[in-house]
Amino acid sequence: MPAEDRPVYKGMDLFYCERAMLDAIARAGGIPFVIRITTAAREVSRTLKALDGVVLSGGADVSPLNYGETAQKPAWAGHPERDAFELAIVRAARKRRTPILGICRGHQLLNVAFGGSLWQDVVTMRDGSRVHRDASIYDDLSHTLSVAPGSRVAKLLGKAGELTINSIHHQGVKRLGRGLIATAWAADGLVEAIEYPRDRFTVGVQWHPEWMDAPEQRRLFRGFVRVCGGR
Repeated sequence: MPAEDRPVYKGMDLFYCERAMLDAIARAGGIPFVIRITTAAREVSRTLKALDGVVLSGGADVSPLNYGETAQKPAWAGHPERDAFELAIVRAARKRRTPILGICRGHQLLNVAFGGSLWQDVVTMRDGSRVHRDASIYDDLSHTLSVAPGSRVAKLLGKAGELTINSIHHQGVKRLGRGLIATAWAADGLVEAIEYPRDRFTVGVQWHPEWMDAPEQRRLFRGFVRVCGGR
């Protein structure tokens, strides 16, 4: 959160993580750490040596500059410093075969890291799209999606076929990154999950499983933590 005129931490930059994400990792048997943003290669490498896995969480838009476009609106310009850090983390983690789970923005960032592109705004730019974000009801907005049988996402969730998830995003996967496969789709065809089958574990989901009290969403985190633990 860039420095701004707020009641507390006035004029200070903040690094933050929403509690539900930390709780979801802890419930699954992991120990969550929030790591600071840096693009220094040595610090990125040292950080990854201390971690068994990486979760790329939700948050600001991914800057369109990362996939060769300019932001169509100032509000869609994103957070270039965070982008650069997370792209560096993805590159380094893949070299180390460190498991990566991308959630919402993290799902989009993974796609961009593999050379893919995004819809800057799904509703206004993608024909036939449903509404994927409603600020007035936020995480109460939901829709169904279809999960591909036999996919890693299906195995993590413990089910394939139709599933109901929350929907809190306005960007989405446009052109799939190199080597990635789509493994879940909304009814309007928007990609809701991606994975890279040649990595030890590189998976992205467009929804927020940490905000859902559902057995399959808890299974997703448990599966991720098991892989991080070498199981």
